[in-house]
Amino acid sequence: MKSMSTQNKTKSYKFPWPIFWIGLFIIVITLKTVISSMSDYSIGDDYWTTPTTNHSASSADVWMRSEIYIAGGNGTIRDRMLFSTLDHKLIILGSEHASQPPGVIAFDSQSGNRLWRVDSKGFSISSMGSVVFVGSAAEVIALDGSTGQRLWRTFVFTNVRQFELKDNLLYATGTSRDYILDPETGKIIHGLEVPSPIGLEPLSGIEYYQNDAGDVISFSHENGQEAWRKKAQVISNLAVTPTYLYALSLEGDLLRFDALTGQSERIVQFSPAPFKWDDNYYVEVDQEAGLLFVYLGDSRQLFAFKIK
Repeated sequence: MKSMSTQNKTKSYKFPWPIFWIGLFIIVITLKTVISSMSDYSIGDDYWTTPTTNHSASSADVWMRSEIYIAGGNGTIRDRMLFSTLDHKLIILGSEHASQPPGVIAFDSQSGNRLWRVDSKGFSISSMGSVVFVGSAAEVIALDGSTGQRLWRTFVFTNVRQFELKDNLLYATGTSRDYILDPETGKIIHGLEVPSPIGLEPLSGIEYYQNDAGDVISFSHENGQEAWRKKAQVISNLAVTPTYLYALSLEGDLLRFDALTGQSERIVQFSPAPFKWDDNYYVEVDQEAGLLFVYLGDSRQLFAFKIK
């Protein structure tokens, strides 16, 4: 009888290093994104720093609310989308008192009364149709503009800073990646490394912007030349309409610029003045409601004026 010898073949275990490194990379990027989001808010028992002054306006306001805390580090608000208007509502990223965590708040444009609030450490908001889109650390959220109810939530690997709706697609611009999303479902269609084609598309028409010195500039992308430039020491964003631009100056003035010529005039003066160059000031226009909203970061005041 012939004996047969059997050999036990042991398969050596190979650690899945590629999967490990990919997973570690995802964890590091996610932690970095979340930690960087904390720098936009003060740390301690209160979420926000207290007001340093109180301002009055030379013209009658429709309403004014104090203790309004807008999200964003000092001086960064000009580069962010933190206000939006939708269906006679003013929507902001912030809080209504110092100990309240940040969130998305909707106010009635005419009365200033709060309509709804949703907790969110957002970086940017934008309203399109009947939906409010919120960009934050590692996610994009869509909210029902009427109720604040969440419609969908999509996780991304970036801090989302700006939105644009174009060709029925939602373009989300981030600090490290850009995304193209389906605005109805939040499904990611493309994820692009920065710089991406989202930010490299050729511009057309007239662009308005302010430089570091506070000059307001009208630039024509048709001929590649400045249409006009106005020295104004602007410290806020520019609220742009087809006929006028609105902004706050360091001297405490709410200015209106003619979009065609750049000619400016003061329509409201705030006192005391001047404002603080490194604080947050913001202007937003609701043309449908005929209102102009002004946020003063040093006093934590939110004003509503009739458009003049």
